Amino acid sequence: MTIEHLNKDLLASTAVFAEMANNNVSLKQVLSEFVLATYSLKSTFTQTSNEVVSALSTHFEFEIPDAVVRTILKKLKKDSILEQVNGSYSIGSEERKKWESLFGRVEQKESEQKEITDQLIKYVELQRGKLDDHKKSELLQCFSEYLFDESFEDEYSDLVSAFIIRKSQNQDFSKELNLIREGITILKGVKYSPDINEIQPWRKPLTIFLDTEHLFSINGYNGEIYKKLVSDLVELIRSINQQQQKNAGEKAIQFKYLEETELEVKNFFYAARKIISGETSRGHSSVAMDTILKGSSTSSDVIRKETEFFGDLKSLGITKQKPIELYDNHHLNVEDASIYKKYESECDDDVISSILKSFTAVNILRKGNNRNSFENIGHIIMTGSAIKLKISSDLDAKIEDGDFSYATHIYYVTQRLWFRLNKGLGFNNQLPSSLDVVIKAQTLLSNHLNSSVRERYNKLEKDVESGKRTLEAVQDYYINLRTNVVKPEELVPENVEERVKFLYDESDIENFKEEQSLLKQKADAYDQLQKKLNEKAEQEERDKRKALIEECKEIYNACTAKYIRNKWAYRSFLALVFTLLIYGIYFLISPTDTPISIIAFALTVIGFIVMIKWKKIDSQIQSVSFAKFRSFMTQNSIEETELEN
Repeated sequence: MTIEHLNKDLLASTAVFAEMANNNVSLKQVLSEFVLATYSLKSTFTQTSNEVVSALSTHFEFEIPDAVVRTILKKLKKDSILEQVNGSYSIGSEERKKWESLFGRVEQKESEQKEITDQLIKYVELQRGKLDDHKKSELLQCFSEYLFDESFEDEYSDLVSAFIIRKSQNQDFSKELNLIREGITILKGVKYSPDINEIQPWRKPLTIFLDTEHLFSINGYNGEIYKKLVSDLVELIRSINQQQQKNAGEKAIQFKYLEETELEVKNFFYAARKIISGETSRGHSSVAMDTILKGSSTSSDVIRKETEFFGDLKSLGITKQKPIELYDNHHLNVEDASIYKKYESECDDDVISSILKSFTAVNILRKGNNRNSFENIGHIIMTGSAIKLKISSDLDAKIEDGDFSYATHIYYVTQRLWFRLNKGLGFNNQLPSSLDVVIKAQTLLSNHLNSSVRERYNKLEKDVESGKRTLEAVQDYYINLRTNVVKPEELVPENVEERVKFLYDESDIENFKEEQSLLKQKADAYDQLQKKLNEKAEQEERDKRKALIEECKEIYNACTAKYIRNKWAYRSFLALVFTLLIYGIYFLISPTDTPISIIAFALTVIGFIVMIKWKKIDSQIQSVSFAKFRSFMTQNSIEETELEN
């Protein structure tokens, strides 16, 4: 079976497209080169605009609107590259040859990208086991959609994220994937904004309602990466607003938050106050809650942080939407019992109610007119909630085919606005964070990890409330769960695989306890082994010390014997000297010496002998004799008391 890789041509083509966009000033020029390349690829000299559209789709998988193609063809005619004959556009043979190399560049890019996809397959097989050809095709399709932002929840999305993070230290790898992300952003912009001429004024003011997650992110409560994602979008909107104010004297886009969102934020801070005051247990954690609790010791600290939070939003120009009466116009109310039934297994009724109220508010502000482009929709919610995005496009929520959903995600908004800001001006500006493939992998995986922690905590909480388990019995498991709450920037090549393992670990608390029991058994066995090893080492040390003491005693005995020998040798030497002295005196006495002079001389000699410091001499003999013994004791730190045993 052949491994199918849908969008393979699109992956390569978009990367080449982005490279060209980064090296050319004009988007029209890039599109022109691809249009001209279709003449060689189709082996033709004449095409209509419809045939060019079809060729771009067939050979590059580009969905370029006919209006854009017509604009490009007219430009090429004006530049005398093409000629128009009876509604068709023809090219000369020499001119056609100039653009034949483009497809070769796409093929080369396919070859380079195949190395990446081959590595991806090996990585996933290492984590999940051997994949058959069908599974490999599914994986490669997931990878394509992952890069195109078309799939956030998929069987392989977490492993794809882990793979990207694991390889992120390779700059060429990240650059290649970011080219795809950048290329598809430009192409989506072309698709949704067929007018690729000069940037037009924003047609209708747009209000983007930030949900709770983004309000926390913009204030840094969810970590640095999430803050940068929103901050990059804020900067894009600031630039667009500057252009709009210059042209029309008013802002084009503004951020606000709904009353329901404000209530969610306040409930979050209220929960933090209850934790600080000890009225409730900490339970499961989140990055934002950790940020609030960090450095807070009293309820007053939390209240102060809440006040600063809303103050910071106001300083950024993010204000609360004026109250909206949700039930005056019943036909604009999107609440429906079928929605509660459909999603009851995924979230509680109060969560669904809050979501539908926010959608109703948006529908009222739109006056029910949802069949519009992003630039003309007027009001939209930007959220990171998967369930909110899912319900947003649900046909049962009074959304029809062709309608613009009530909510979208930050990636879509950033892509659209980034293209609009850069359209026609070249694409040399730094990409916003949301388009960086590594940051996407970190944020996506972080979100899944934190959601998994929340789901497991909620399950345990229900068990505790029902009396199935006690809080004491699950305390250690709670603590273990909290360790898996991570900020995106905390997911790095060194730890990502261990983090992903948590997502695929289906073990419940019983398995956790069993694992803890096994770990305890291993720890106890290790402690016993360590104890035996320590005892053995201590015994060996004692035996070694004992042998050392015995050796010291032997040295002492040898030194004692040496001392006795030295002392007797010295005494013998003195006796010899004394004898020789007496003998000398005897020969020195002459017949003329009187008895008195002899006695005086004898007393002098005796006095000299008496004056000798015998103890000092003995001490010196002892010092010399026991020098080795003292040196041995010093080197081995031996106390004299040890020799007494």
